[in-house]
Amino acid sequence: MKTYNDIHNLPSFKNTIITIGSFDGVHLGHQKILTEMKNIASKTGLETVVITFSPHPRQVIFPNDNSLELLNSDDEKRNLLEENGIDNLVFVPFTVAFSQLSADEYIEKFIVQHFAPKHIVIGYDHQFGLNRAGDIRHLNSVQEKYGFSVTEIKKEIIDEIVISSSKIRKAIQTGDITAANTLLGTEYPLSGKVIHGQKIGNTIGFPTANLKIENKFKLIPPNGVYAVTIKVGQSTHKGMMYIGNRPTLDDSDQRSIEINIFDFNQDIYNKDVSLKIISFIRESKPFDDLHSLKTQLHKDKLHVKQVLADVSQSTKPVEKVHVQKKVAVVILNYNGAKYLEDFLPSVIKHLPEYAQIYVGDNGSTDDSIQLLEEKFSDDIEIIKLPENYGFTGGYNKLLELIKLPYFLFLNSDVEIKSNWIEPLFKKMESSDKIAACQPKVLAQRNPDTFEHAGAAGGMMDVMGYPLCRGRFFTEVEKDTRQYEDDCQIFWATGAAMLVRYELVEKFGVLEDYYFAHHEEIDWCWRLKNAGYEIHYVADSVVYHVGGGTLDYNSPRKTYYNFRNSLINIIKNESSSRVIPVFIGRLFLDGLAGVLFLSKGQFGNIWAIVRAHWAVFLKLIFWIKRRKELQSINNKYAIGSPNTKGRLSNFLFWEFYIRKHKKYSDL
Repeated sequence: MKTYNDIHNLPSFKNTIITIGSFDGVHLGHQKILTEMKNIASKTGLETVVITFSPHPRQVIFPNDNSLELLNSDDEKRNLLEENGIDNLVFVPFTVAFSQLSADEYIEKFIVQHFAPKHIVIGYDHQFGLNRAGDIRHLNSVQEKYGFSVTEIKKEIIDEIVISSSKIRKAIQTGDITAANTLLGTEYPLSGKVIHGQKIGNTIGFPTANLKIENKFKLIPPNGVYAVTIKVGQSTHKGMMYIGNRPTLDDSDQRSIEINIFDFNQDIYNKDVSLKIISFIRESKPFDDLHSLKTQLHKDKLHVKQVLADVSQSTKPVEKVHVQKKVAVVILNYNGAKYLEDFLPSVIKHLPEYAQIYVGDNGSTDDSIQLLEEKFSDDIEIIKLPENYGFTGGYNKLLELIKLPYFLFLNSDVEIKSNWIEPLFKKMESSDKIAACQPKVLAQRNPDTFEHAGAAGGMMDVMGYPLCRGRFFTEVEKDTRQYEDDCQIFWATGAAMLVRYELVEKFGVLEDYYFAHHEEIDWCWRLKNAGYEIHYVADSVVYHVGGGTLDYNSPRKTYYNFRNSLINIIKNESSSRVIPVFIGRLFLDGLAGVLFLSKGQFGNIWAIVRAHWAVFLKLIFWIKRRKELQSINNKYAIGSPNTKGRLSNFLFWEFYIRKHKKYSDL
């Protein structure tokens, strides 16, 4: 790749395809533009030119603003663009005079005069010229005059994954290097010159090279220890990096960046080195003495070596997370290697071409990652989350990373025996009013019986108790094809639920606080209140083990069910009914406690008590949350609340007094 730093000393470009932008981070969104440009170039014989600016425009327009944080130095940007196969890179000196060019002057005196492009590739929201008056329409209007054509990268293409430099900055600022690297499509770079330090590391067996970052606007991750690879000259080495103020060695508040290169003893003082940050290892902390520090560094080194070994064994590049598909089938895993081994092959076997499987690992401590990488890496995308965020938190992390038109929540303990996505996909495509849909859910161990979590579609009784067609409290029905009608329901099961992603963006993700249980009911209820529809699709069938995470009789499950169900009422019940229904449910929960007492299930009784206390302690918070949701509803609702799937029956009365054990009895 040829690099130019002087706008007045360029070659006589004649057959170019160009794109213009800051390209800070050269992240996956930028790479979409670069890929399109290269595709066109390969068909037309044009040479690619990326035009960017140095210094960053904000440094010139707002010279006293020190809040700018850049993902790349110019050298790092150049390296990344070269890795992306660009022919020419031009750094345009950004000046006050340049910023005053009108849109027409920008096109004629800058673009045409210096680059004479045959083709321009630009993002849908690109603006240029004084007061940002120029845009894609402006370029289109002068195509014939200047002899170039324009390709616009549409919003839905760039935003297939929700990618932005600001989101990447936020991830780095919080130390979430995994998320940042996923969005970047590569590891976060850091480069600088090696300078002399205090050389104390030599005395404890961990010699370090102190790194000086020349660009004061370069975003540095938080203090802590990181796994890194280091490029010195043409060779790449493994190592670990420390960022912080050396609390064990001195009282200085000065931040330093120190790298310990494994199995390396060369003199590299005053040499430039470049790093790629692979993973965050631990936070910075003080130690009592050098011996304690040395002990910890040995542990860190072992940890880092394991992390780097795992990365080197992986055959899947991070950038493939952004495969252009229509449906993201997303499985959240936590210590579920056995389920993945048993059931993931069936999901892969029955996957249509327009769908992509993502397995998000919720910080598993079993051999899930090893299994996925060794057996399934050719067919799936693996996203490693650093810890167990629970069902809701884990899925919310994945919702931040994956953006396709449809997002299919799928439990890891679900088996597929035939084509199943197609009927769901066709249902969603049939109407923009449909927010979510679910398949028929049968028990994997008893395939002629409905499974507890979802059955033939979720409904809601008059007191806010959820039930399913095919499952009444703890009673499940045999599947005799009695529920073969595609119909509207009140909520869809999180075990296998296809949702329209644009509605996630508008109405929000799952409620993080729930951790697990009733989060899908809450989300569906929110959309029902906004006039949307939730559907059951009988032609789609899956087989669910159920109770894989928590046994159905677990007191912990009872706690989440009672707590989250009450919160759902506070958040989503109509204004005229919320208080009486909430009070009524407290009384009915007391009766449920009596029932548990009769069975000697004291753990479940205590779970109900704890659930009620948890709700009351955060009651003001949930009331405020209700108002927030009402505000969102007022902004995005497409009609009055949709009550289909909400029954007038009182489930407790029907089940315990009238002895009705089936949904069909209603």
